[in-house]
Amino acid sequence: MSVGHKIRSIRDLRGMTQKEDKLKEITAALDVNASALKGHDIYSNLNLMQILFELEENHGLDIEKEAD
Repeated sequence: MSVGHKIRSIRDLRGMTQKEDKLKEITAALDVNASALKGHDIYSNLNLMQILFELEENHGLDIEKEAD
């Protein structure tokens, strides 16, 4: 069995795709979280709120309401 076949077998056992495999390699090489490479599309107010909550929770963003 070739190295490629072994890699595929292990990846299949773990339920990973090649895309996920490469993403892990790239994020490890760049020393960043995978979410740093993914885009955040804002199609609705709900998408925006989810992004703001994530920023608040993970990065200490403090959102305050302005007067008026």
